[in-house]
Amino acid sequence: MLKVAVLGITGRMGRAVARALEGSGQCLLSGALASPSNPAVGSTVADLLTYTSHAALISSSFDAALAGADVAIDFTLPDATGAVVAACSERSVPVVVCTTGLGDDALFAIDAACKRIPILVAANTSIGIAVLTRLAAIAAESLGERFDVEIVEAHHAGKRDIPSGTAVQLGRAIATARGGEAPMAPCVRPAGSAGLRKKGEIGFASVRGGDIAGEHTVIFAGSGERVELTHRVSDRSIFAGGAIHAARWLATRSAGRYTMSDALGL
Repeated sequence: MLKVAVLGITGRMGRAVARALEGSGQCLLSGALASPSNPAVGSTVADLLTYTSHAALISSSFDAALAGADVAIDFTLPDATGAVVAACSERSVPVVVCTTGLGDDALFAIDAACKRIPILVAANTSIGIAVLTRLAAIAAESLGERFDVEIVEAHHAGKRDIPSGTAVQLGRAIATARGGEAPMAPCVRPAGSAGLRKKGEIGFASVRGGDIAGEHTVIFAGSGERVELTHRVSDRSIFAGGAIHAARWLATRSAGRYTMSDALGL
């Protein structure tokens, strides 16, 4: 039985992963992490999530949350991911990093830790997004800079990072397919903003509202025609299932940095 620690257990996705682990014949929720100020600390996951029987205690300590874990899934916050990765590295626990909006400190920590443990970084754990990323790269290579590219994404009102990590992932794939460097600073144009687009730039637009689970559309707009590729999520449990699949796959890998495409064999 694979022992999985969920880091960021009280968030939307941490809860979703815990629910997906309930009754699994292959995985066991072995530990759970929350911030020290969270009122759930000290209670069991079953206390947090009704209709589950998880006996794991929710802790603010890496030692307790990662004790005995075969692999960890990180759905914390961008500012915490650096510490999460370092803690997993110190304890030789592979980790699937699903937190988005990562800063330089977190990325540096990932680069350092992947020399000691396997790390899979996934802005999005759905198979549909993995396929969309490939399709967007194929379209970008075929259409070239004759077509302008805009990436439009929509998420729930509580999502913090703009544009989404998935949108940035798509932008990087498109830029690479065009033979250029990945865009370090996405060109984000708020609705109603003035100014002409620059040739070859990849534009990003974001919508935040309600409980939208996730929508991404890549628009290739040419003269007299356009190509649109869209992925919509109606149930965020697919992200939870994808994260668990990634964790099971990663637990048997050697040290290094991996992607969701690696885990899906794409």
